[in-house]
Amino acid sequence: MDYALQIFKNRFQGADLHVTVYFFILPYLLRQNTPIELQPTERNCIMIRFTVAVIILISSTISITARPKPINILILNSYHRGNPMSDNFLLGIETQLKKSFPDLELYFEDMDAKRYPSFIATKLIRDRIELKYAGTTAFDVVFAVDNDALDFAVGNRNRYFNNIPIVFCGINSFSPSMLRNQKKITGIPEAIDIQGTISLILQVQPRVRSIISLTDSTATGKLLLHEFREAKEPFESSGIVFSEYSDLSAEELRERLKSGNDDTAILLLIFRKTEQDGF
Repeated sequence: MDYALQIFKNRFQGADLHVTVYFFILPYLLRQNTPIELQPTERNCIMIRFTVAVIILISSTISITARPKPINILILNSYHRGNPMSDNFLLGIETQLKKSFPDLELYFEDMDAKRYPSFIATKLIRDRIELKYAGTTAFDVVFAVDNDALDFAVGNRNRYFNNIPIVFCGINSFSPSMLRNQKKITGIPEAIDIQGTISLILQVQPRVRSIISLTDSTATGKLLLHEFREAKEPFESSGIVFSEYSDLSAEELRERLKSGNDDTAILLLIFRKTEQDGF
């Protein structure tokens, strides 16, 4: 916490001002390099989960001095505005940070990775950061929302965010290797219990003998398909037949589902974008 306190003291100089500073996650990430593990149960509780885990870890009342220079925070969003999932993340981050730090400056950059290939999204965000911020804006914290943003922030840290703390959220199939042994980085992986869901399907619908996973062509879809393949293994010996519907067009999906019957369950993991239909 001493290091985090020094950051805030460096940002404020002038007349004495007694304020209450809510150290949300910064002191934690400066002392540790271990992500906060949460097991969310519903995706529509994204904002609440993120607020509970990230916003208030330690509350401390201190005396510091103030100057007009704001705290600069860059929020890298993997997707686009209008995506309900990431919109909830962004709303939670902005609302809670401004409650604690009304004078901070938030900078939002959307990668639009759901609608464009990763190499295009990465090139565009690099160009924007270099044109808008290089040599002009010093960030105090970088938030990375979902996998594409985390990959970009970690992979380009030396170039754009050297020694700047990174906080991530909404990361699918998280593993420590994603952080590449970097320090001052932590956050909230997004973990779904696919194995538990399969078990629940078989309990609620004991007649089910076939389970079909449904995923799309996005990076998230590929990660979830990998998780599904690992999760199904304990059930294969019991005679359950597993199939994968991946990256089908909407028309192909409709045709295949017509042949379904009462002993088949569909496990919808993600279906937002296909190579044939786009977003």
